[in-house]
Amino acid sequence: MKIKFLSLIIGLFTIISCPTQDGIFYIISKEKAPIPPFIAGTPTNFVIFEREVNDGDTTVKVPIVYVASGRLHWYARAEKGTGNPRWDLPEYAVPSRPWPGGVIIDLAVTSGDEGNYLYALCIKEDSMNIETKIYRIKSKFEPGEEIKWEEIELNSEIKAERHLFIQSIYSDPSSEWLFAGSTTLDMHSEKYAILCMKDTDKELVFLKKDTKLLSGAVYRNETEDLYYLSTKGAGIYQITKSSLSAGEFDSENNQFKGLELLEDTTPEANRNPTMTVMGMIKLEDPDSTIIAIDRTGGFIYEIKNGSFEKMLTTIPGDPPTEYFTQTRNYATGALALWKDEANERRLLVGRQLSLYNTTSENYTNGYIEFNLDPHSSLKKDAPLNDRDMISINFDYDTYSTSLGKYPINHMFQVPQEIDPQLVIFASTQAQGLWSYKERSDGSYWNAENN
Repeated sequence: MKIKFLSLIIGLFTIISCPTQDGIFYIISKEKAPIPPFIAGTPTNFVIFEREVNDGDTTVKVPIVYVASGRLHWYARAEKGTGNPRWDLPEYAVPSRPWPGGVIIDLAVTSGDEGNYLYALCIKEDSMNIETKIYRIKSKFEPGEEIKWEEIELNSEIKAERHLFIQSIYSDPSSEWLFAGSTTLDMHSEKYAILCMKDTDKELVFLKKDTKLLSGAVYRNETEDLYYLSTKGAGIYQITKSSLSAGEFDSENNQFKGLELLEDTTPEANRNPTMTVMGMIKLEDPDSTIIAIDRTGGFIYEIKNGSFEKMLTTIPGDPPTEYFTQTRNYATGALALWKDEANERRLLVGRQLSLYNTTSENYTNGYIEFNLDPHSSLKKDAPLNDRDMISINFDYDTYSTSLGKYPINHMFQVPQEIDPQLVIFASTQAQGLWSYKERSDGSYWNAENN
């Protein structure tokens, strides 16, 4: 009797477990062998910085993609912009660590009347304190001139703050203004502020005190001449270029005159009073639409002059179904525009399942894609489905067993003038730099090792 009972139990276990085992073997069959990343760790955001390079008696402008993971790396076409793209080509070399002993944690680029600048936020830690500094390098150096970084100073009011350090830097690469998010830490309080500087200056000043950490900066000059600044918990601000240039500080309100907080015009029942904006991006549509992403639920907002509002997706039907556009998981802040050679366009949005499991494998991390129309406007009539929305490689299973396992901090598609293959990069949390590209056994995501 005992033998028959034991046989029955084993049989039932086998029946129940077979589909699971098949699923495990199927997942294993779709996984690609991991490649050691060329850039390890947790890489920063990506920026394009146009360097002016001497070519005999003339100067050529070479666009270069920069990213950092402790030290600076660059991706560009060889032979003064005419050859194949590679990483860290010696012909474009700059000192990769602006601050000896410090590591780069953020990058930004400004474009002004006097030239372009690449900015690097660096941090140095020891057992006693944390210190941060911002350095910049210009786009053009004369023959024989030493290529070096310049330190950005803090004005006297900022220097008077004890235990203040900078956590983030942002800029719109088409503009001349740099913005920084700072934190003041001591035993009794934690205060945040937004700092700013025009690229013709050399020191930062307070733009806004008593706010939350700066998480994005976008400039829309076509019709508004406005800067939008997002924060992690204090909403979204706007300010005109003229108010920035005037630089009049309102001591009563602890901010520049002209700085305004946008109104959330989402229906009141659907608002998030503690919205944490993880990032913003400007689309390439005729209206230069600016969208922001909220951390919880990954809700997408459209930003307008004076207000912002959750975007709606409408599914045709009788009656049509409407829901707020979202990733349905936590948003990481990774936002990128992607297109292929046939002009199919997508908005890529990074996501993660949990805020407390940010570096381990989980098959619902990675990113979600949203359809864009041929004019780069966000389509609002397409349902969300994970398998339908991962269309870069049209193979959800291969994606989900590779990049889809990891949270992504930043994504970026290299423009055609730098890489004709339109390679796309992803900065993962602790897994190094990844890329989607043509490899020896097909096109798929894996660590970038070129």
